[in-house]
Amino acid sequence: MSVRQRAASRPDSPPTMQSPTLSSRRHRMTMSHESPRRRRLVVAGQLPPPMGGQNVMIAHSIDVFRRDGRLVVDHLEFGFTRSWAGARSASVAKVVELARVIGRLVRLRLTGPIDCLLYPVGGPHRNPVIRDLALLPFCYLTSKNVVLHFHAGGIANALPTFGSGLRALVRFVYSRAEGAVSLTQFGRQDPESLGI
Repeated sequence: MSVRQRAASRPDSPPTMQSPTLSSRRHRMTMSHESPRRRRLVVAGQLPPPMGGQNVMIAHSIDVFRRDGRLVVDHLEFGFTRSWAGARSASVAKVVELARVIGRLVRLRLTGPIDCLLYPVGGPHRNPVIRDLALLPFCYLTSKNVVLHFHAGGIANALPTFGSGLRALVRFVYSRAEGAVSLTQFGRQDPESLGI
């Protein structure tokens, strides 16, 4: 999987699914090879089932990163959606799962430093956004760098429909991330609308 710095990407580049773009406010990430210790990457998100584009992409990303050999790769498991019938809806079970995910993250941190956490943004709907608002502060506290992965696009268009308070909170929390990965040039509007 190739990524490109924001400054290095050309505005006339055609959209591509094979070359995700990385938007970053800093020119140098702390994933350098200055230390003999292998850097630790935590990939957050839900694996199939259910089968869906984001779930499949997360599984593929973990496989690719683990085969690289230069990184120690761990998975922070999400289990919010057990079937498509429960997608985008709120439930007591999802609140319980939120607490479990935070517990898993704390346990991962206790086993050693997390150099980078790749976090899958939930998408433009209110419930996934609230989930992200609850989880991301813990990600920032436990990880040296958090990179947001925008697979379910559309938050740039949804943001104006949120109330002013929620809109300000969303921009504040998401913009704390070190950078963002989007699958197409067009998809860059999502992280850019959040100040990344």
